Amino acid sequence: MTNELFGLDHCLEKYLNNTTVWPDGTVLEIKKLVTRIGKLKLEVRGREHNPPHFHVSTKCGTVDAMFYLNSGEYWKGEVKSDDIKRVRSFFRQNQSLFSDLWKEQN
Repeated sequence: MTNELFGLDHCLEKYLNNTTVWPDGTVLEIKKLVTRIGKLKLEVRGREHNPPHFHVSTKCGTVDAMFYLNSGEYWKGEVKSDDIKRVRSFFRQNQSLFSDLWKEQN
């Protein structure tokens, strides 16, 4: 029973630390902005599925892609090859930042 409560406690803590609740009860997922590269937004999101990854998007929706966290390689989604190069270059110089945010959020 104690192990079950610890597991529940751990899951609840992770959930509460990765969400925000508005006064009306709406629960919002927290996204950690890593950086912006021009119009590209690089984020690590909480409570995500494996494999570890980060998201790249634009406000207008023309880019919506995921990259592997262990290598910075393109995984899937919509993104131009020039933008892939920009993302990978930034990732190579800041990989530990991405990894730390993933561990913190997930």
